[in-house]
Amino acid sequence: MPTEDPHRPAQPQTSPTDAFTSFIFIPRLLAAWGRPRFAPTPTAVPFAVVELMPFVVAETVLVADRTRPENDIDEPLCDQNRFSRSHRTNTVVDAHQDKLSNPFSMDADCRNCPALADCREQVVHGYGDVGAEFVFVGESPSAAAEANGVPFTGDAAGERLQRILSELGFSRSPPDAPEPDLQNAYLTHLTRCRHPERRATDEEIRNCEPFLNAELRMINPHIIVPMGDRALRELAIEYTTRKPDSFDVCAEHATTIRGRGFELVPMIPPADQTNEQEAAFVEHVLENVFSRDYRQTKGRRNR
Repeated sequence: MPTEDPHRPAQPQTSPTDAFTSFIFIPRLLAAWGRPRFAPTPTAVPFAVVELMPFVVAETVLVADRTRPENDIDEPLCDQNRFSRSHRTNTVVDAHQDKLSNPFSMDADCRNCPALADCREQVVHGYGDVGAEFVFVGESPSAAAEANGVPFTGDAAGERLQRILSELGFSRSPPDAPEPDLQNAYLTHLTRCRHPERRATDEEIRNCEPFLNAELRMINPHIIVPMGDRALRELAIEYTTRKPDSFDVCAEHATTIRGRGFELVPMIPPADQTNEQEAAFVEHVLENVFSRDYRQTKGRRNR
């Protein structure tokens, strides 16, 4: 039996786990570290941790390898999704949206209100960018919007709103377009059906409330634009601490109201606006909303 040399230094023992780590993980780490797209940063894991935590470091390298500098993408941003916000070019699109009309595929044959279902031409659900920061809420579809199936289109009031959207950079189509090309804006109503002889009842608005609530939850906008006293009061109940009867849309037109989770920017209904009121609204949004970081008004993560 061979005897150990007492003058020879003792050799370290290698366990099967150490051998596995050395032959499996270290080559993978070195290969990953040598990738041309990965560049270590001051926040990289220290080398001492590399030896002690091969599993963690391997995952860290893969995550770092997926990080890309701003606008470093395989295709031009404008070709990936045409509904991305123009003033947020470094933001990935929120959803793979393939249509502007009723993008959430809400019930087009709703019969929750029999009196409306029996006389309506069609249900007019929301229209626009599902990643919008601005949601415009009216009371009910007009006759032209009902015929067209798109909110705020087909008549003079619709053209006024589309002109406002164009001046704010939200529309890339003419004011009289039957299907406006919108970005960063979403149009909807308190009620989705129109009665030809009367306004919607309170019960009909309550029946449609789940549609509006679902849109606001899924879009999660920063700014809501209630158009008219009724839209303003209904939204004020949910999103402000003021009494609903304390609001007057004529007095609040083109102002900003701090709400719970959203800011409200009331607007006189387009059908009732003057040219001066239209200009005042555009000026307020450009100078008092766009000029500051309105996204900081909510304690929410960036999308």
